Amino acid sequence: MRALDQVDLGSTTGTWTAVVGPSGSGKSTLLDCAAGLERVDPGRVLLGESDITDSDDEQLTALRRTASVSSSRASTSPPP
Repeated sequence: MRALDQVDLGSTTGTWTAVVGPSGSGKSTLLDCAAGLERVDPGRVLLGESDITDSDDEQLTALRRTASVSSSRASTSPPP
């Protein structure tokens, strides 16, 4: 199943970007790909000057310490 197709997303450093859409439209998949939590096939994930598509777990862990992705999914939100 293809979750994302022909997606191009740009954002400027230091800004906030909101991803909105109906349930099942691929918002969480897009953010997971951008954070390196899911692999893309085919395609590339570029963050700034860095191509993280083929990054290993250690490189992705370092990335996650510098980037911020917030989700409203119950499974990733802290308890109330």
